[in-house]
Amino acid sequence: MNNQVDEQFNEIYDKTYHNTLKYIISKCDNLSNVEEIVQEVYIKLYRQIKKDSTYIKSYNQFLIKLAKNELFKYYSIKNKFKVILNVSLEEKIDYIENLKDENIKIEEDIEGKHDKELIWKEIKKLNLITQKIITLYYLEDMRIKDIAESLNLNESTVKSNLYRGIRRVKEELEKVKK
Repeated sequence: MNNQVDEQFNEIYDKTYHNTLKYIISKCDNLSNVEEIVQEVYIKLYRQIKKDSTYIKSYNQFLIKLAKNELFKYYSIKNKFKVILNVSLEEKIDYIENLKDENIKIEEDIEGKHDKELIWKEIKKLNLITQKIITLYYLEDMRIKDIAESLNLNESTVKSNLYRGIRRVKEELEKVKK
């Protein structure tokens, strides 16, 4: 029974992970929260499959619904703690800094193929929208049109943020290189 549940979960995970990740990235106000929210969504999916997989009619829709609930829960709890503690709970290490995916091709666009960690360190210094755009464009291989739709922005805004962000990263890396 558990093997069947595990196999079903793994198959669904493989088919839905990138869309779920893109959705959560587009809705987060801090990319360092993405990993935790994605994990919670898939834990809930696994529990539901284990309990009754026939309940789920469309896995993509079910995961987006779970993601919406997790995002709401995460940010409402976070805001309550901020008020109670009167302290910023922003994490010091950003999600982007931890990206080690071998599929990231950003270094091809930057002369000299600098170290990935240095590149992502520079990207982390950019504003949140630009970080999201660069992450979705390079990590998720999304088209500009899809990023614009996902983030509710104009295509021209996505393009300008992407190209300005990459230019700024290049400039900073050139300073480090000298």
